[in-house]
Amino acid sequence: MTIADRGYIEKSRSLGVKCRTNLTDRQKEVLLLRKRGFTQEKVAKILGTSRANVSVIERTAYKVVWAARATIEAFESLHEDGIFLVPSRTSIYDIPRLIFLRGDVLGIRVQMDENNIISLVKTKKKIRQYRLISPLTVKIKLNGQLLIQ
Repeated sequence: MTIADRGYIEKSRSLGVKCRTNLTDRQKEVLLLRKRGFTQEKVAKILGTSRANVSVIERTAYKVVWAARATIEAFESLHEDGIFLVPSRTSIYDIPRLIFLRGDVLGIRVQMDENNIISLVKTKKKIRQYRLISPLTVKIKLNGQLLIQ
């Protein structure tokens, strides 16, 4: 490992100090080195691991980044009324949490549990491999009932 390589790693470790993330230190290291143009093989050599392991770490890191972006997008789509948009590629298992969050913001108790919400979403045929393939419009009525389109 060269001095420059150590510098990249130290910089990636310091990224967590400025803000809390769901990325592990290792994921931040891999993403930083890859962003700097290093191949997976070179990153593996720098970090003392295999290229296959770097590939898994990188893929997992991007899933974490995507999930964070989807959460922000869903949060920003919250309006004063009970209608909001669940973005495409959202995991079917995250949808109930987003609905309950919106219900809490509105002060409305949603009248369905997680399993019933997931079953209702599945009937809309917008799911492939447990993810939405197109955005889903959700309306929470004042009585807690859901309308999903």
